[in-house]
Amino acid sequence: MERLQSHIDECKKRVDTINEFVSNNSYADKDECEKNSSVLMNVINALEEYREYKDLEEQGKLLKLPCAVGDMIYHICTFSDGKSEIIEMKVGCVEPCGAIRNHKRTCEVWNVYAETDYTKAYLKFFDFGKTVFLTREEAEVALKELEEIKRTDRALTEAADTIESLSAKLADMERSAEDCGGGWIYCGDGKNLPEKCNSYLVTKHIEETEDNTEQFDVCTEIFWTKDNKWDCERDPYCEWKVTAWQPRPEPYHEP
Repeated sequence: MERLQSHIDECKKRVDTINEFVSNNSYADKDECEKNSSVLMNVINALEEYREYKDLEEQGKLLKLPCAVGDMIYHICTFSDGKSEIIEMKVGCVEPCGAIRNHKRTCEVWNVYAETDYTKAYLKFFDFGKTVFLTREEAEVALKELEEIKRTDRALTEAADTIESLSAKLADMERSAEDCGGGWIYCGDGKNLPEKCNSYLVTKHIEETEDNTEQFDVCTEIFWTKDNKWDCERDPYCEWKVTAWQPRPEPYHEP
């Protein structure tokens, strides 16, 4: 900054020298002197403006725009089918302080408007370096990284689905064991139902009651193989569901 100020002071001294020369010498070429003086004043104004910018930059108050009107930018667009591609767009407008637009009944703030012959985009400054780039090479590198992230996400999702499926099968296997406690056979998932139409000892439950508690009951029900339903489930107004069954025990016989 000191060196810059010294240049400004030197230019001002030369302007003063020219003005003094014109004042003290009647034979001086005033037009030529005024022309030189004007050139020096333009230099002084440019240096002072540059000094102001440098001062703002040192204070962290200078806003550097990522692009200008007319620049070509490269936007990574992801479509509804999950595919992404690079679209070359031309910047049509830059709003350093941001502008508001109504979009789908919501207000959105944007800084850069860009377009092509067939589409347009309203972008924010923080999109630059993430999904918007100033060169195609940078955009291609970012696109490769994005595709790698997508592949990893798909692999993790598939692994999670597999774990969930195996866990569900394991739970079914555990619940469908022939003896799940006291000789009961679990059938709450619609599996392991009796093979014959007969009367069985069942455990029924109802999820919603007047006091919002789950209730269970043990009774006998007839299972109908025709539609694979218990008596209580054939009644559309009955909210009880059978969760387990076992063959009825033999009746008591006196020794």
